[in-house]
Amino acid sequence: MNKAVIVGLDGVPYGLLKELIEEDIMPNLKDVLSEGVFTRMQSSIPCVSSVSWSSIITGRNPGEHGVYGFTDIIPGTYSVSYHSIKKLRAKPFWIMDHGKRYVILNVPSTFPAQEINGVMVTGFVSPDIKRSVYPPEYLGILEEIDYRIDVDISLIDKSRHAFMDDLFQSLANRVRLYRYLWEKVKWDIFMLVVTGTDRLGHYFWDAYEHRGNPFHNAFLQFFKAVDHLIGEIYGKINTDTQLIVLSDHGMELKHINVYLNAFLKREGFLYIDGDRRGLSGITKKTQAFALDPNRIYINIEGRYPRGSVKQSERERVVEDLITAFRDLAYNGNKVIREIYRREEVYHGNYLDHAPDLLLIPNSGFNLMARPEGEKVFGVDNLTGMHNPEAFIYTNQDIELDNPSVEDVLKIMGWKYEYVS
Repeated sequence: MNKAVIVGLDGVPYGLLKELIEEDIMPNLKDVLSEGVFTRMQSSIPCVSSVSWSSIITGRNPGEHGVYGFTDIIPGTYSVSYHSIKKLRAKPFWIMDHGKRYVILNVPSTFPAQEINGVMVTGFVSPDIKRSVYPPEYLGILEEIDYRIDVDISLIDKSRHAFMDDLFQSLANRVRLYRYLWEKVKWDIFMLVVTGTDRLGHYFWDAYEHRGNPFHNAFLQFFKAVDHLIGEIYGKINTDTQLIVLSDHGMELKHINVYLNAFLKREGFLYIDGDRRGLSGITKKTQAFALDPNRIYINIEGRYPRGSVKQSERERVVEDLITAFRDLAYNGNKVIREIYRREEVYHGNYLDHAPDLLLIPNSGFNLMARPEGEKVFGVDNLTGMHNPEAFIYTNQDIELDNPSVEDVLKIMGWKYEYVS
């Protein structure tokens, strides 16, 4: 097929969509799914948007595209920096084929906007709206419709009602921009990601699971609005246009936060000078530290400023960490379901940049790094947490055998290549 439309629903699990279709909350999607293939899709490890979307748009494993989280350690320091597309080490599909014309709207972790054959408006995290748009002359339409890269997260601490209203308004403004670009730009590939679904899941998952919750109906209404968007797009495309609807990861009810760096301190793996902020206070006694959401790094001598673990000692430290995490429990329940060494899940030229261990939690345990604090367990205002149960739909009649986020470009018929 020469044309394709990709609709991304950030943070939406396969099971939720099935339930919403069965409850007639998403009748347009039900019509769409009457043809083609709809199935579960495995997210990335870790199942976080920056990693998952990087695999979706490149067709590559994190060991090949080099993205392991929203933040990375700045070489030679213990300071962290946010991911930007400049750190992506494999080409996104809109750079692979300059013969096609693209509209790329709100894909996470694509800031700053790249020069492409078409139009690009980046997704979160995008700290500067002026650098989020290419070509820059489209900035005027964003300002005219009061376009938001993301919902105002600070509202959740002031008013849950105001936060919900902002979710709906952000979606409405994104729909206005998609409609404008759909008609204004002569495109071959149109990609639109809805990120409000992720925010809704994080802050209102309890509202979905409990029908008596005052926000239960608003949760359903948001997905009805998403369903209307999908139906509208479906009604616009021709039979020779490939339609893909997908998510990057799933969501489930969160029971408790687990602060990994506090656990590492308690078990004698991590020592931080209390007078210095974050990981910058790591001392020479440290053997390992954590980065969000579930990445464990060995404090290797020569790699980090106060690295103390020799390469010959690395395997012993890894084994000690595995034993400790296997024993981690809360109220008699095991926290960690699986522990992977990096070479078990990653491959490629950037394997050396990968975390040494990846932790997969049991249901309800939300792993967080948080270097400050001594408590291993705690709560916050999030009620939903990520899980690996993504989904994918394509209107093509093809066989999808246990697909993952790395397979999306293959489903579209694309070949990947490294950044030169």
